[in-house]
Amino acid sequence: MAVEKHGFRWAVLGLSWFAWLMQGTAMLSIGAMLALLIPALGLTAVQAGTLMAISWVPGILFAIPIGLLADKYGGRKLGALGLLILAIGLVLIALSTTFGMLVVARFIIGIGVTLCVVPPQTWTTRWFPPEELGTALGILISGYSGSGIIGIFAMGYILTALGIYWTTIMFAIICLIWMIVFIIARRELPPGAETVANPGSSISLGEAVAQAFKSVELWKVGIAWFAIVGIFTAYATFAVVTFQATLGLDLGTAAAVAGVASLTAVPFHIAGGWLSDKLKPRFGRKILIWLPTLICALAYYLVGWATALVFAMIGIVLIGIFNWVSNAATFSGGAEAVDPTIVGAAFGFLAFTSSLGSLILPLIMGAVFDATGSWVLTWAVPAIVAFLGAIVGAIIKK
Repeated sequence: MAVEKHGFRWAVLGLSWFAWLMQGTAMLSIGAMLALLIPALGLTAVQAGTLMAISWVPGILFAIPIGLLADKYGGRKLGALGLLILAIGLVLIALSTTFGMLVVARFIIGIGVTLCVVPPQTWTTRWFPPEELGTALGILISGYSGSGIIGIFAMGYILTALGIYWTTIMFAIICLIWMIVFIIARRELPPGAETVANPGSSISLGEAVAQAFKSVELWKVGIAWFAIVGIFTAYATFAVVTFQATLGLDLGTAAAVAGVASLTAVPFHIAGGWLSDKLKPRFGRKILIWLPTLICALAYYLVGWATALVFAMIGIVLIGIFNWVSNAATFSGGAEAVDPTIVGAAFGFLAFTSSLGSLILPLIMGAVFDATGSWVLTWAVPAIVAFLGAIVGAIIKK
């Protein structure tokens, strides 16, 4: 059934966008917080990486089931639940005094993140026709790059002014307010679809998972997404402490410099979505996946190699442009790789693979730095992963 162009689709997109903004802020802000937590708690680099990585474990465990639930029941209520769980995790961060408490808090945040990503994404997809889907998803994902402006670029200054306790409490309150707005919105499906049962509602979890895992094309997109998200998660984890060490910057300035990658990301997220719609008939989604990811391989290595601000900024700007321009094309490619009845499960699969990348890369980078003490070798890890991801992206058929 064709999707009717209804004005409320923009309200759906706006609500979902803010959910992505809040989950990204909660997820990415740990990088700036580490500048305070490492000396306060005596954390190793592996422990620092763990605080980022642990938040991605729920995505590995629950993303596909959550995607199936979104297929069956819609994404609005699940998104509201995600905002509530985010708020709980943020409050626990405020109360944490040990590494173990922080791990628990970050795990809970990860559950909220998964609920704020997959269901609102499914909700948005149902409201937009195919010819607008790439653009809509590009705008939606720009919420995540917008969260980098808050969670990375501005977070150093926010933490300096408020401290970890009041910063996390403030964002928890914002999550609760937006949860209420989600509930008030009420409309789950576009006009004409309210009385039509979702065709995916009869598919069991096992069947949906089997269909997703059997799709070779979805695996290709998923592996590319593993690289694309994993490398930026690694960046968000270690960029601030790297720039403090290699460039001699204070916390606020180091976070602001790292956050330039998110400032440049917002327009390119949207541009990537628009291009994925316009270029698809001739070039396919894949060119917007493999080429930007290949450029990122150079950019990430440059970040670790640079000991002068000008060279670091070149790498940061390249990351800000090319780590994001591929995102909408990736999600559109994932949705198109499976039967329409399991689009939510496909998004869950992509969340699963990206969570794996975001779990593994910060831990490997932390281990490499603990073993070598070299930021050059540490940043070679995401550079290599980006290169391999680009190779896989180049063999996507569509």
